Amino acid sequence: MIERRRDPSQPVPPAWIETVSEDAATRYLRDEVYARMRFPNGTVPNVSKALSLWPKLLVARAGLQKELQGRGTLGPRRWEMLAVVTASLLGCHY
Repeated sequence: MIERRRDPSQPVPPAWIETVSEDAATRYLRDEVYARMRFPNGTVPNVSKALSLWPKLLVARAGLQKELQGRGTLGPRRWEMLAVVTASLLGCHY
């Protein structure tokens, strides 16, 4: 069994990774990269912002994930379910 790394009842510590906010983003990052990664509620996932200092790498990572999901045998629903279970086991609030 995997032990939780963080007590979920405790507040989530702030990220120490430097990111580019949507307000400070270049036109390319804001209008082309972030626009493709927005959730339906209009926010950009923090996991995407973690690579915001390197927009080309962020785009490549998104392409890799899409390729892996598309060619795998899990399908999108199982892929997402696996991601949710893994995050839960690791104590991730996502």
